[in-house]
Amino acid sequence: MKDTAICIFAYTRESGLKNLIEDIKKNQNFKKYEYYFFIDYPKQKKSLLKNTRIIKITNEFKKLANVKVIKRKRNYGLSKNILNGINFIKKRYKKFIILEDDLRISKFYLNYMQTLLNKYENDDKIYSITGYNFPKKIFDLNLKKFSVFLTKRPNSWAWGSWSKKWSKVNFDNKIFDKIYSNKKTMKLISKYGEDLKFILRDTLNLKIESWAVKWTIYHILYNKYCIYPVNSLVNEEGFKYLPTNNFFRTKKFHHKSLSKKILKINKLKNENFTIINKIYNIYNFSIYKKIFKSVF
Repeated sequence: MKDTAICIFAYTRESGLKNLIEDIKKNQNFKKYEYYFFIDYPKQKKSLLKNTRIIKITNEFKKLANVKVIKRKRNYGLSKNILNGINFIKKRYKKFIILEDDLRISKFYLNYMQTLLNKYENDDKIYSITGYNFPKKIFDLNLKKFSVFLTKRPNSWAWGSWSKKWSKVNFDNKIFDKIYSNKKTMKLISKYGEDLKFILRDTLNLKIESWAVKWTIYHILYNKYCIYPVNSLVNEEGFKYLPTNNFFRTKKFHHKSLSKKILKINKLKNENFTIINKIYNIYNFSIYKKIFKSVF
């Protein structure tokens, strides 16, 4: 575990960070990890008090675990904060686990992540691992004896990777400008969701910032895979409360509860047409199409 860093990116969600830390404390061997909190600086002065409380919460956690806190002196935004944070970590650790302050995790989450990070460290086809999976109401995937499966579209909620693999990805906009201008390439990428072309376009036009769309496209174009659990070990609380930054205003990605059983990890189910098609449909349900039509 000493070669794995747990990185937590926080902003002003005080209750969210408290809940996440409480979840971490329920995980076996949580004290054996080294934790890095990357706390972004508020955009507005009225949020400074919340930011101070966030720092206080991380300092309390220092009493239980090896914790380092990196406080931004100006507002980075989530994308820059994550990129900068991972690039800092990759020089010091072989593996990393990424969490954000609006996530809830199962008490089996860290064991699941560490097991897979150790097992597939030298597998050049697997570039990331996520503890999240979609609710059965939108992703009913019957894999029978399999507990984990592969797909080229990674998920950036409670995920992990390896420093040597992360370092191979160039996030420069010039590279993705060429990708976006190639219709054949974009058609291939869109097999994993029509939303990707809109997110990439707006990232390149500096309307939004998304490191994740570039990470996703790298997976797709270079035949790299993300490991998903059949039963989710992660919940994204933002979809429960519909905050202002939840652009699509949907609860479809939120689980009512997480599995209370330990996930027995067996061999991986390879990606197939059914998995690709179901992922495509997740990112192309009617509300997405309506918003894209009206906004873009």
